[in-house]
Amino acid sequence: MTLVGHDIGGMVVYAYLRAYQDLARAVIMDVPVPGVAPWEEFVREPYLWHFALHSIADLPERLVQGRQEEYFDYFYTVLSADPAKITSEARRAYVAAYATGSALLRGSTGTAPSTTTSRTTGERAKGRTSPRPCSICGESRNAAAISTPTWRGCGAPE
Repeated sequence: MTLVGHDIGGMVVYAYLRAYQDLARAVIMDVPVPGVAPWEEFVREPYLWHFALHSIADLPERLVQGRQEEYFDYFYTVLSADPAKITSEARRAYVAAYATGSALLRGSTGTAPSTTTSRTTGERAKGRTSPRPCSICGESRNAAAISTPTWRGCGAPE
């Protein structure tokens, strides 16, 4: 079986890969893993300020409510490899899906890995290597863009 995770799901795949030995392969796309290089470089990236914002209870929802279009457009424009591929129709649909405060809350809860998450993920992986193939995708400078995939084992933190 191959387990595939994209974005935050990639962090889940990494944790599963470390905890259990029943996977033949794993694919982690478009996300750095807390505590595993290049995590420290990632958290210093100014374009990724939203991780810190979403770690503050209730603030993101209060600031974004009624401004979902502007908020989402930032990510589509600045963090996408090709912003034109996200159509106006798709953008409107995403804004509509997050039209309520409760949808915003559900969408932003748990999206900000903490310092504790980073430390514990790295500690759990230390000294453990994986002979199982693991694909890490997204080598673009642009954190949200998947470019040419790189292939490497999901070993211990670098």
